[in-house]
Amino acid sequence: MSGLIDKIQKHIQKKPISFHMPGHKNGRFIPKKVKNLLGEKYFKADLTELPGLDNLYAPEEAILKLEEKLSRYFGLPRAHLSVNGSTAAVIALLLSFFRPGEKIAIDRMSHVSLYHGMVLGDLIPEFIYPHWDEEYGLPVNKTPKAHNKSYFLTNPDYQGLIRDLTELKTDRLLLDAAHGGLIPLWRPDFFKNIAGFAVSLHKTGPFPNPLAAVVFRDKGIEVKRALNLIQTTSPSYPLMAAAEGGVDMLLKVGARAFQKAKELSDHFKEYLKKRGIGFLQDKYPADPLKVTIKAADLGVSGEKIAAKLMKKGIYPEAYGPGYVLFMFSPGNTEKDVKKLINIIETIKGTDKKIFIPKNPFSFQPELKLTPREVYYAQEKLVDLKASVGYTARDGVTVYPPGAPVLYPGEEITKEAVEYLEYHLNLGVKVTGIYDGRIKVVR
Repeated sequence: MSGLIDKIQKHIQKKPISFHMPGHKNGRFIPKKVKNLLGEKYFKADLTELPGLDNLYAPEEAILKLEEKLSRYFGLPRAHLSVNGSTAAVIALLLSFFRPGEKIAIDRMSHVSLYHGMVLGDLIPEFIYPHWDEEYGLPVNKTPKAHNKSYFLTNPDYQGLIRDLTELKTDRLLLDAAHGGLIPLWRPDFFKNIAGFAVSLHKTGPFPNPLAAVVFRDKGIEVKRALNLIQTTSPSYPLMAAAEGGVDMLLKVGARAFQKAKELSDHFKEYLKKRGIGFLQDKYPADPLKVTIKAADLGVSGEKIAAKLMKKGIYPEAYGPGYVLFMFSPGNTEKDVKKLINIIETIKGTDKKIFIPKNPFSFQPELKLTPREVYYAQEKLVDLKASVGYTARDGVTVYPPGAPVLYPGEEITKEAVEYLEYHLNLGVKVTGIYDGRIKVVR
């Protein structure tokens, strides 16, 4: 059976006349500047479910073959492609593995899609609070104590940090492994005890945004049904073709490509050590392709380091007062790393007391309403100072570090108000506060 790329190419070679969707008709009805940006071939490949091109909603041929390759690469029996990112994959897992009213242990720093899935599935979170790394001003997820619970954990996390979860003996251990797309290339047994996981193919691998996958052991009918419930019925054929090409590449040359990227990352780490610059992944088990440098060791805030890098054409993944995060991949080159090192070499500040946000996990608000209950609750605005005792209607987050101080449905405590006021007075960005007021349940 030929693959999706071959089938699309054969269709294009027929020089077909379209009386079907999409309306741009093989790129004829597209603004010139858009066509110049994306190229004519993109629109010729932008097709619909024509005979021979299969159907993502119920794959039987080329798309099914693509999903079988994904399952083989990740080492679990089943996989489905998501063209709606890991967001759709996370929600599909929640809706297929759990039933309304169930409690699930999740990380406090979970991606927002996990919370959204709990609204849809009428599920109840039990938060696992992270360790707060004072050097970097970043959360580090803890390994929860083993008990007979259901888990949906982030592993690896945004910084590439990895937890050993082998002690969690449960058949309902699910992962948001959005950043774990290349893990099979260096830890082929990583997912062996996992019931299912969501992975963003595009974040680390040879795939465009927003390609992702949901990979799992059983519950095949339920997972597919849930994914179809929330995923578009008009998937992009260029994206699906890119998914096929990407997984073929990983299966054929992925290990070699990963080793090349690791060598570049290792070279950068060696430079940092010689210069006396710390990096987070030297303290914790981590993805070898992520490097989060300690800003204080350069005597400059992370924001200033990032600003200088971007001015010179180097764009890091993320930054905050105490850190800058760099993501390496096989797409990077020796020239890239040389330029990065040359610019960092010029950064030499004198400020060793970089502002680090206070620990946002030093207090633990009580959940008063479930995610679904608070979603449908009526709201009102009250002054932040007068909000103690109310139930938060919206989430409230301080950036940096992007940590949720309050989840929707949690009781607003004196400690939470004091924490928010402290950072607001410093001019730190806080979402969920509106001119000194906060939305609460009426």
